[in-house]
Amino acid sequence: MESLIFLILHLILYGLSPILIVSIFRAFKSTAFFYFYFGFLYVFTQLFAVLYSIKLSEDIQITGGNIAYSSIILITFFIGIASQEPTVVRNLISIQVFFNLFLFFLYQLLVAVLNSPTTVNLFSISPGIFTTTITINIVSSIVFIIEILVLFYMLEKVKEHVKQLYLVIALYIVFYIGILCLDGFLFPFIVSFFEPVFGQFIVGNVIGKLILGIGFSPFLLVFMILHKRSLIQFIKKPFSTRLVILPKRKPLIEKLQMAEENLRETEEKFYVLFNNAITGIAYHTILYDAKGKPIDYIIKDVNPQYEKTLSFKREDVINKKSTEVYKVDNAPYLNIYSKVAKTKEATSFEAYFPPMNKHFQISVLSPKKGDFITIFDDISERKKAERKLKNSEDKYRKAYERANLYKDLLTHDVNNIISVIQGATQLYSLHKNNPEKRDEMVEVVSNSTNKANRLIVNIRTLFQIEDDVDVSLKSVDVLNYLNDAIKFTIDCFKGREVHITVDTPSNNIIAHANGLLINVFENILNNGVKYNDNPSVEITIKISKEQKSGRNFIKIEFIDNGIGISDEFKETIFQRDHINTKGGKGLGFGLSVVKKLIKIYKGKIWIEDRVEGKYLEGSNFIVLIPEFNELL
Repeated sequence: MESLIFLILHLILYGLSPILIVSIFRAFKSTAFFYFYFGFLYVFTQLFAVLYSIKLSEDIQITGGNIAYSSIILITFFIGIASQEPTVVRNLISIQVFFNLFLFFLYQLLVAVLNSPTTVNLFSISPGIFTTTITINIVSSIVFIIEILVLFYMLEKVKEHVKQLYLVIALYIVFYIGILCLDGFLFPFIVSFFEPVFGQFIVGNVIGKLILGIGFSPFLLVFMILHKRSLIQFIKKPFSTRLVILPKRKPLIEKLQMAEENLRETEEKFYVLFNNAITGIAYHTILYDAKGKPIDYIIKDVNPQYEKTLSFKREDVINKKSTEVYKVDNAPYLNIYSKVAKTKEATSFEAYFPPMNKHFQISVLSPKKGDFITIFDDISERKKAERKLKNSEDKYRKAYERANLYKDLLTHDVNNIISVIQGATQLYSLHKNNPEKRDEMVEVVSNSTNKANRLIVNIRTLFQIEDDVDVSLKSVDVLNYLNDAIKFTIDCFKGREVHITVDTPSNNIIAHANGLLINVFENILNNGVKYNDNPSVEITIKISKEQKSGRNFIKIEFIDNGIGISDEFKETIFQRDHINTKGGKGLGFGLSVVKKLIKIYKGKIWIEDRVEGKYLEGSNFIVLIPEFNELL
């Protein structure tokens, strides 16, 4: 009983709505609102078909889509009679075709989204709903067109043979019910080929459509009574079912004539543009061998600017092969041109053509398969200007970068030296009466002075590096430089407790480097102390040997207990413009110099955590430098 009530409510809603829509159409003489309602109803017909059904008995189920579709046929019936215009019905078919195309791509998108593992499906909607709906969409579109044509064809046949109005009304109602019964057979029959499960579910729906036809018949009868005048006019006026699919011939001829006139005007504009363009234009046809492979192209036409740019006369190039015109063995840019001629996808490129010693900017398009048009400019002068500008920019950029390099290097290392000298001077004043301490401070100042002198030598070497001058490498005693760097680092931080130990397998560790290696050690040690908040700074230097790609390397690990470096900064910390990466203090310029020097040595440097996965417990700077003997 409850199902029957639901069905009656559906019939009332879907039956009264078309009558109201036609009344609006009659009052305002506008089909816009009607088209909107039809489109809305058509969109949701396919969706309702999979969302719910009304079960009348064990053998009869009527889907929401069936009810909505029956209403679509009903309102199409109404509007055909009310307007007496086949074009209105044709517009309905166009609307449903448009919506089907739109819904096809929309449902495909929804299926892809719901199948994606990255989609959060809040309501657990099955993609199968939309997959099924796509099939229903396509089939219903075809069936709708067939049934509308059959319906209006039968209505026309009734008008030819039956004259009594009441009998026409009765037959129209019978035909409406018959169309729905046809749909009840035809629709599930076609669907069963594509969606067997769904097809089986709606098999036998002829009875359901018969019930719907009978249920909507009173509304059809009320419509024909309320709009009796329109019905009589429809009976008297021929209604061509051909025009439901095809437009009128006269407007079609007029459109063709208009298109021909537009084409003529376009051709005239093209030739004006072609002959007056300030760029070279040429029309070509691809030549293919017996296997269909492009082998050349024929120049079919050129504009005056072509002649001016390439210094050819039109009569000397027309209908000639490109290899003949340009005196080359292979047709210029044949791969690009043949691809455009095949795919009709336009492209553009710049190219240098050696036979003419010229640079060209070339755009290529294809008006039809096998042909192509080139539009080109001689950009040789522009290229020369660009090269001059680039050379000038490179020159001044290098000079600017070099100035900043030396500025930052001096700022970083000289500040360290000055700090040591200042500290030694203050301690010297405090120990005036202690000759031993005073001599120690004098030695610190002397060492710092030597350090400054060495810095000047190193800057000269870096100057050679920046000027791409070969920097000579030699055998270097790693432990000597390492000990000097340790001593300098401890002198720099007299007021702190610094413990630096060296774990080495041998006292004879020789690398292939140069005097700048001490800068590498000092920078790493200086940062290891500077960025350490512990009362006691602990740095362990572990030396070992390692073989990579058949070469022997010296591996030096600087393991500290400082504040550490997070993973996101372990690579960027070596960049010259890198700041604020270690405890918010920044590592200055030193590590970028270190990276550059190690690269010169054909070595490698990287950072790991002292304790794996716990960067806050300290860092491990690892340096690989080629062993000297390996390169002799």
